[in-house]
Amino acid sequence: MAVAITLKQFLSQRNIPYDEVTHDRTATSLETAATAHIPGDSVAKAVLLADSEGEYIMAVLPATYHLDLDLISQEVGRVVCLADEEDISDLFTDCKVGAIPPAGAAYGIRMVWDDRLNDVKDVYFEGGDHSTLVHVTGSYFQKMLGNAPHAVISHHI
Repeated sequence: MAVAITLKQFLSQRNIPYDEVTHDRTATSLETAATAHIPGDSVAKAVLLADSEGEYIMAVLPATYHLDLDLISQEVGRVVCLADEEDISDLFTDCKVGAIPPAGAAYGIRMVWDDRLNDVKDVYFEGGDHSTLVHVTGSYFQKMLGNAPHAVISHHI
């Protein structure tokens, strides 16, 4: 499958250069980091959340951290919970469940990202399947996140 077409178009429209890193199929972002021989702090993972109003929010954080639902609820000003797999499949039609890229804007989804990604020199993230990472420089990753709000929203694993 490689990189999802929606993500490719998003990166192209914003003139964000990237390269692809293929690896053996993995199930978690930490496994992906280990398999691809990349530091876990350099792998950005996306977690899709839903609120009681039916709005979706994408949280973006390093693979070595665990999302804190209380912290993110405080940041967005409402209670959120993890979205279910059916919602993820419906919203990310060109991605495998569990391999969504941290590019909410590409899919029309509001984002909040963890401050710990602020100073990462090289960022890697799922490209839409379980065997391809996208690599961008930290400055281009910041460009990809745009004006999305950021805060401490996680705890180290």
